[in-house]
Amino acid sequence: MSKKDKQPRRPKAFKPRKKKLERIDANEPDQFIDATRTAFDWIRENMRPLAIAAAGILVVVMVILFFQWQRDRKRDKAGLTMSVALRKSALPVKELLSDAQKKKLKDIETFETTQAKYTELAKLYQGVVTKYSGTGASSLARLVLASADLRRGKTEGVEQQIKAFIHAQTDSPLRWLALLDLASYYENVGKLAQAETQYKLVASAPSVYYQVLATMHLGDLSAKSDPKKAREYYKKLLEDKKFSKFWFENRASYLREEIRKKNELLADGK
Repeated sequence: MSKKDKQPRRPKAFKPRKKKLERIDANEPDQFIDATRTAFDWIRENMRPLAIAAAGILVVVMVILFFQWQRDRKRDKAGLTMSVALRKSALPVKELLSDAQKKKLKDIETFETTQAKYTELAKLYQGVVTKYSGTGASSLARLVLASADLRRGKTEGVEQQIKAFIHAQTDSPLRWLALLDLASYYENVGKLAQAETQYKLVASAPSVYYQVLATMHLGDLSAKSDPKKAREYYKKLLEDKKFSKFWFENRASYLREEIRKKNELLADGK
């Protein structure tokens, strides 16, 4: 075999094919220009209906924006009014009474002053409910009024108010407080089985605070019919480590002492 035959063959150089240009007939109309003219002709013919439709869309957008602005404004006002009412709730009774009311009452700590404070605060909360219905502040005001009525021994309409808050505020941390109030309502009206169910539900709350309150109520509720079961609840409050931490951090040793006394009374059979 010769040296010429042993040499590798070189690849042929790549030559791009020349694309033949298509001839455009000058007399043939351009499709894009033709479509554009058709569109403009259609717009010109339907100018009035289009203007009316555009105006309608603009009105709808403006109405939506206005209602959103009104809703935000209503929510802000409701929150402000509610915060004022809550701040006044924490004030001493004498700070809420007029000079005329103070003159009529000799002892500032009497039941009459408490009643006067409740009346004044009820007006504020009821104002939030009436003026700002549909807001979160309105739901909270309803719950506060229901809780206040419950603590004053009034049960009419309380269940509906509490349940309305529970259904409306499914993600609110105050929902556990509402469930606790609902359990107290059932206990006050003699529905003990329903009260126990609600207290057990609150005892499963993520907050130790609500766990303590619910377990205390379960102990008190059981003490009426099953002292042994009540002692189990009290023992849990006294010996469980997570509850021991709660007593220390919240300086609630006095409350723990009350539970200890209740437990001892049940142990003595009194």
